[in-house]
Amino acid sequence: LIEAHSLFGLDNDRLGVLIQRQSVVHALAELTDGAIIAHLGATDMRHPIQAALTAPHTLDTRDETRLDLDTLSRLDFAPVDPARFPAIGLARRVIDEGGTSGAIMNAANEAAVEAFIQHRIPFGQITELTAEAMDAIEPAPLTDLGSALDADRLAREHIGSLIQRVAWPRAARP
Repeated sequence: LIEAHSLFGLDNDRLGVLIQRQSVVHALAELTDGAIIAHLGATDMRHPIQAALTAPHTLDTRDETRLDLDTLSRLDFAPVDPARFPAIGLARRVIDEGGTSGAIMNAANEAAVEAFIQHRIPFGQITELTAEAMDAIEPAPLTDLGSALDADRLAREHIGSLIQRVAWPRAARP
């Protein structure tokens, strides 16, 4: 959502999210006439990232995994349950708030994910901690790289203090 907003200047009311369980459809764009263009590819996020970085050009990826349409019998889409996927709401909030909100969300999420990897918090706490950081830190105008780095530092410090203050139950080890 955030990338589509930034790249194409679309507001929240023009952005949507669907679950596509086969992980083949990486992006959809609805045209003004109602037609939809889809970016389909192998279940490897390197392909859509490469497409975004090199557009309108493409790179020779003949050695990479390819999508085999002969084995694809159907495409299934489902709406997103915001209660089950609360990070979607955080992304929409970043779009609405602007400024350094995206840097705050990103840094808080990265710090919480790192705490999960270190078995300091359970997986389900990642989004909760990210939301707490977003609630606690007021976004500033995004004027330069320094303002983004300041927001990043504040969010990481806030997540660190939350984890130290709260006696988290030891996350289950794999």
